[in-house]
Amino acid sequence: MNKIVNLHVIDPKNIGDRLSSPLQYFNFPGFDTQALDIRTISPEAFESSPLQNSSIIIGGGVYSINVFKAILKILIIINNLENLEN
Repeated sequence: MNKIVNLHVIDPKNIGDRLSSPLQYFNFPGFDTQALDIRTISPEAFESSPLQNSSIIIGGGVYSINVFKAILKILIIINNLENLEN
């Protein structure tokens, strides 16, 4: 089955973070969905992460520029890994 992963900061003490995931407001028929805290994803853990073979929604909260840069670096590394396999 197809999978959608929403990467964003999930801080239970922050109301904006708790309510910002689009997975809470929209149905995605035919897809398994999962929200992941962006702070828990690392390039080293990609092989075992739910991001593998998933569509990714980034955001649902405001990021600092440093967090946004880190997200982009991870996605570039993921993209390069996938290109190496093809």
